[in-house]
Amino acid sequence: MSADLDGGAAPASLNELMVVDTLAAPAHDGGAAPLNDADVAETPGSAEAADLAEAEDAGRRARPGRLKGEIPMRLGVQFRGQVPGGTSQRWFTHSWPESWRVVWMVVPTWPMVDGAAQIEWKVQVDRQAAGLIKYFIEVRNLTGGPVDIEARFAVLN
Repeated sequence: MSADLDGGAAPASLNELMVVDTLAAPAHDGGAAPLNDADVAETPGSAEAADLAEAEDAGRRARPGRLKGEIPMRLGVQFRGQVPGGTSQRWFTHSWPESWRVVWMVVPTWPMVDGAAQIEWKVQVDRQAAGLIKYFIEVRNLTGGPVDIEARFAVLN
């Protein structure tokens, strides 16, 4: 069985991605719903994105040991969810800039089992618009019971 979200979660600004926190949380139907401001440690507005980009640019020039134009890697959790035993769930996340080199990893968070693999995942990509990428993340539960998961990303550039 595969389930799509009614609406994917999108990175609203560079500042939001700098916060290593979840950008979406599981909803009652097993999908992902955006967190409200009280759930997120810091939710800067998109107007601050230009300031961050400018600060990053200045930082790239000022820090010794960094190549000119090098941007520090950004890490985060895009969503959390649960996959029932022996089934698959599919999520998507949209509006990622095409210039970002994004790597996805899905890890089980519960139950904690030291044994055989609990999940496997695959990532598919769609060009949703000029300059924007949509990622589809499908997670298959290899166990007989439910497994809670966390979809993590790394923006490499």
